[in-house]
Amino acid sequence: MKSRNIFRKTVYLMALFSLVLLFGNSMSANAETKAEPVKVTGVKQARWFTNTGRVLAVWDKQNVSGYEYVFMDQNGKELSKGFTAKNYYEHNVNNANYYFIKVRAIGVVNGKMASADYSDTACLFAQPMMISVNYGDSYKVSVKNGKMYLKWKRTKTASGYRIYISNKRDSGYKLVKTIKNRKKNDAVITRFKHKSFKTNKKYYVYVQAIRKYQGRTYTSGVNYVWKYKNGKVKQTNYYGKY
Repeated sequence: MKSRNIFRKTVYLMALFSLVLLFGNSMSANAETKAEPVKVTGVKQARWFTNTGRVLAVWDKQNVSGYEYVFMDQNGKELSKGFTAKNYYEHNVNNANYYFIKVRAIGVVNGKMASADYSDTACLFAQPMMISVNYGDSYKVSVKNGKMYLKWKRTKTASGYRIYISNKRDSGYKLVKTIKNRKKNDAVITRFKHKSFKTNKKYYVYVQAIRKYQGRTYTSGVNYVWKYKNGKVKQTNYYGKY
C-alpha cells in the first residue's frame, strides 16, 4: 500500500512538472522562473455570480510558472484540484453554501521543480442581494427625509455585513455602516460624505457579507450594485477593481 501511494505521488508530480513546463512557456521566454516560489498571499473572493452560480477567486501574482489550487466545499471535501498559469480561478457554486480555496506557487528553478507552502485557506460565500419589489422592477432602496433605507436578503453563511455607497458605479465607494448581527437584514443610513441624502441625487450602493475564519475576516466581494435616483432603483454590475 505504501509503495502504491509513492507511485501515485510520483506520477502526479511528473504530470504537474509537465504542466509547469507547458504553461511556463506562455508566461516567459522559457520555463525557468526568476525567483523561488513563496507562499501565496491575497487569496480572496472577487466576484460571486448569483444568477449563474459561479465564484471567482483571485490572489497576488508571482513571477512563477503557475499555481496549484484546491477548491473545497463547506465540509472541507475536495471538489477540484489542478494547475493554472493565471492568478485566478472560477468554479460552480450553490448560492446557499460556502466554500474554501487554497493555492500554492510552483516554478522551475535551476531545472528543478520548486513549490511553496499552500496559502492560508480563504472562505468564499454569496454577496447579499437587495430585496426586489414589483416583480424585479425595483428594489428596497429608498431615500426619505434625508436618509437612505435598505433591505437585503440575508446570507446564511455571513457573520455580519458592510454597506458601501458611492456617487459612481465603479469607484469612490465609502464604508458607511458595519453590522455585526448576522440576522439583521436592513439598515438606515443617515449621512454620506457628511451630507444628508437627496432624492434627485444619484447613489450606488451594495451590501457585502463578512465571515470570520481561522482568525481572518473574509468578504463576499462585490459584483452587483444598485443605482438609486429620483425614487427609481435598478440593479447593475460593478466593473471596478477587486
